[in-house]
Parts: sequence; C-alpha cells; structure tokens
Amino acid sequence: MNRLSARSLRTRLTVWYCCVLALVALTLAGASRWALAVSLDHALDQSLRYRLIGLYGFINDNKYAGLDRLANRLRELDHLGELFQVFGPQGELMAQSDGLARHHVSTQPPPDPGAGMVFRRAGTPRFPVRMATQRIYVDGQPLIIEVADPERKFEGVLTEF
Repeated sequence: MNRLSARSLRTRLTVWYCCVLALVALTLAGASRWALAVSLDHALDQSLRYRLIGLYGFINDNKYAGLDRLANRLRELDHLGELFQVFGPQGELMAQSDGLARHHVSTQPPPDPGAGMVFRRAGTPRFPVRMATQRIYVDGQPLIIEVADPERKFEGVLTEF
C-alpha cells in the first residue's frame, strides 16, 4: 500500500510537471510568434517610410510643373511597379498605380494623417496591404500621398515559423 501511494504521488508530480512544461512551451511559442509578427510589421513600416520619402522627393522635384503635369508624371511612375496613390487638394484621386487599381483598393481619400506619417491596413480581403500615408504641400496646396506593400509579403515566414 505504501508503495502504491508513492507511485501515485510520483505519477501525479510527473503529470503536473509535464503540464507546466507544456504550458511554458506554448506560452513561449505564442510570444515568439507575436514578437516575429511585430518585427515583420516594423520592417514593412520602415520600407514604406523610405518609399514614402522617395515619392515625396519625386513630387518635390516635379512640383514646379503644376498639379496637372504632376499627375501625368505620377502616371509615368506607375510603370515601375510601385503601389501608390495621390489625392489632390479637394480629396480627388490624382494618380493611382495600376497595382492598386487592379486589386480594387479604395480610391476614397484616407483619414487626414495630420503632420506625421500614419500606417494602416487597407486593401481587399484577397489583396490586403499595409499603407503609409502623409500630407504634403505643393505650391501651398495640400496633397495626401500613400504608398502600399502587400501584407502577404512575409506570410511565408510566419507560416513556416
């Protein structure tokens, strides 16, 4: 009887230890996946930040041509495969890349980003994108510029993890 009691206690401790170990392992795996997802979002945002700065530089270099010619120059930029859209002073769509148009990304002006850059999720369920938005001024007129990158870009990394 004494021996059965000891086995029972040993068995219960072993089961308890395995459950705690499994809980710790699951918590660690979940936290690691979350940290990886946050890190990938940060990398995507950094890439968008630099592309937004590049689009702003392109607009700044071509701002002296006027808004109509600027819209034509932006349409020429579309052939590089960039995902972007530019909204005029009244919120009208001045230019949108073929990639965003092809996937039916909204042509409605985004919420006013204020003085800084704003990152948001947009797109369609079949083509989700992460967007960076910024308000700039050309000849004293406000424009809202956006660049996008597919969220599925890093999907394989999370799936394999």
